[in-house]
Amino acid sequence: MKNTTIFRFYFLLFNLFLLMAMPGRALAQNAATGFRLLEEDRVEEAAILFQGLLAADPLDVAANYGMSLVHGSVWYAGRDPFAAYEHAQTAHTYFFLLDEREERRLSEQLDAERVNLRKNIAEAELYERVLASRDSTALERFVSSCVLSRYHASATEELARRRRELAEAQERRRQESLRQEQAARAEAMDQQLEAMRALTLVLGISNNFSPEQRVAHQRWATSVWGLSMENPDALFFRASGARRQVALTFDDGPDATYTAQILDILAREGAAGSFFILGANAERHPDLVRRMHREGHLVLNHSYDHPRLTELAPWQVRDQVERAERVVERLIGLRPALFRPPYGALDQATLDAIGQTGAKTVCWSVDTFDWNQAGPRVLEIGRQARPGDVVLMHCKASTVEALPEMIRALKRSGYELVGLDELLGLPAYKPLRAR
Repeated sequence: MKNTTIFRFYFLLFNLFLLMAMPGRALAQNAATGFRLLEEDRVEEAAILFQGLLAADPLDVAANYGMSLVHGSVWYAGRDPFAAYEHAQTAHTYFFLLDEREERRLSEQLDAERVNLRKNIAEAELYERVLASRDSTALERFVSSCVLSRYHASATEELARRRRELAEAQERRRQESLRQEQAARAEAMDQQLEAMRALTLVLGISNNFSPEQRVAHQRWATSVWGLSMENPDALFFRASGARRQVALTFDDGPDATYTAQILDILAREGAAGSFFILGANAERHPDLVRRMHREGHLVLNHSYDHPRLTELAPWQVRDQVERAERVVERLIGLRPALFRPPYGALDQATLDAIGQTGAKTVCWSVDTFDWNQAGPRVLEIGRQARPGDVVLMHCKASTVEALPEMIRALKRSGYELVGLDELLGLPAYKPLRAR
């Protein structure tokens, strides 16, 4: 009896040792339940469970191992210790079979995990490269080919974000293109409007002009009008007020034939005139310059010898203005403060050079084209003058022919014929030099 008790003790200890080695093994759930029943000494229940497992699969190692434990349990060992020992040996054999199978399974699992790890690393590297490349096409290929990848969701989200950004960028470009197109149309309309304003501003056209001359005149009017908008304190066309005043201006004098006749007409009709004279002509006809001043007309600056100023260097422009100014000063003791460029030729550099001499630039708003057409047409244009207009004429035969009736017609329309200084509110002469 004593030997049987000792044997039962060692057999239980051996089984407990085997059972303690099992919790870490990945066993089937039912087999694990049977082992727990054995630990609780519920042998009959464990026997029923393992018999059921063996009925389902006679080769199940875990079930055979459990059934060997049942047969060799203390319950049977008390009656047949030798049989119990044999069952313990069988259980031991099944244990090692089970252990070997578990090791093989764990090895296969480890290999699979290594493969998955390498695959995950490769996917991660591919995903990082795709993101870094900013290539949406490559990202689309990744999304379509790696549906089961752990990066599929984030890649899909990134692709959607890029598509949104692309759509937004395309919309911004479309809006910018539309804005530029609208701005270009507005600018074209503004240019057309400016051209119309310029042509409205400068009344008069010659019936003798060719189509090319008409286009050139339109371009000049548009260009100089735009220049006056950018330099409102340096370049003047007409007065902006509503007073019924008009200034009659005469260019290119004095001459030996027509200037004296114009002065006679102005005296007879009681009208003021503003003469833009050439310095070279003033030197040839000084008495006419003195007469202009003596009879109350303005003696103003039209350059020394009538060059096209836009073809000159700035210092040459200044020289033209100042040489003529010095001639006038010698004759009447005053320096003109108002200047008219020959041909009306102006650009920003020329206007700046004129301004550097202290002079203001004055063009015209009614052009009679008296140098290109006869007196009746000159009269027809001149009598269309509006309040604040500056009428351009020259010392020409057509001017002498048209001027008397032009003055009378303007007076009948209620206009006062005044000098440019009064019309524009600008000083006609520069301050006197200190002696």
